Amino acid sequence: MTSTFAGGIAGAITDYYRSHGQSSFGDALFNGAIGAAIVFLLYGIINLLRSVWLEHSTDAKGTTTQGVGGALVVLAIIAAFGLGVKLAYVDARSAIVLSAPADAGQTKELTECKGNLATLTKPEAPDSLRRRTTRLVSDLSIFWSKRPAPTQQPVSNPTTDEERRRNADLDRYWREAKAAYVRQDFSDRILGIVREYKNKGVPIGFLETGAEQPDRLIGAVPYGGFALDNCDRYANEVCQLRELAFHVDAYDIRIDSSKF
Repeated sequence: MTSTFAGGIAGAITDYYRSHGQSSFGDALFNGAIGAAIVFLLYGIINLLRSVWLEHSTDAKGTTTQGVGGALVVLAIIAAFGLGVKLAYVDARSAIVLSAPADAGQTKELTECKGNLATLTKPEAPDSLRRRTTRLVSDLSIFWSKRPAPTQQPVSNPTTDEERRRNADLDRYWREAKAAYVRQDFSDRILGIVREYKNKGVPIGFLETGAEQPDRLIGAVPYGGFALDNCDRYANEVCQLRELAFHVDAYDIRIDSSKF
């Protein structure tokens, strides 16, 4: 048993040094403990068969000292198993660190790469330009979807009470719609976002001019509507607003399509 235990420890040490430190001593000790256990198991099985023959072939009996020594060896083997399991568990939970000789000429480049990586992998701000743009487009779409435009057109020269009542209803609809539009501060929001894109060099078309008109309700049916399902054929002003969001990245940096 002593030889088996010593052989397991020796095997662990040999495995560790032959790997030149690439494998942990815990793994080597665990492997050595497994090897010792297998040898001890085979030794035990053989002696179960051999002990019967020894009992009948001799009258010699084991002494107390031999029994105590055997017990100590067994405890040592159990301790080796426990230590091996513990070291293997620690190794499994520890972070793997790879070390290599550093090139002094590339230290600065490595530092710059780490800085660029940290910049490009930081989360997008909740109030980034493109998020504010898509949120504005969503708010405009919801606003006008809750106010279906009248199907009737005003009569330029009403002559009957019905025509005058129709014109009065249309006037009331647009007065209420404009008041709600102003309360939502859509004109200033649109103008502010459009000018941010303009300052970044992103083409904005006539969006700034349209937003500057006090009576222009962007998204209303008379001004192109707010539908986003046909922007490839008919780009209303809401479609143009949404298009701007594709010209900046998550960090408000302009995307230059000419580089792709």
